[in-house]
Amino acid sequence: STLFPYTTLFRSGASLQAAAQRMEAAGVDMPAWELTLFGRALGRASSIKAGSYEIERGITAIELIDKLTRGEVL
Repeated sequence: STLFPYTTLFRSGASLQAAAQRMEAAGVDMPAWELTLFGRALGRASSIKAGSYEIERGITAIELIDKLTRGEVL
């Protein structure tokens, strides 16, 4: 799959909402509210791992939550 030309670093203690807003502002094609909503619905909003991530073009909210909570860093 094609990687989005965006790599982000989340620091320890970053909230999912802050991370989602940062990704949306950088051009990731996913509204921050959608990512935050799915994270909360799945009970994983407070479980994102610090690290640098590459975001794949076309990734779904659930796939992105999985990536951020498993800590699939570069």
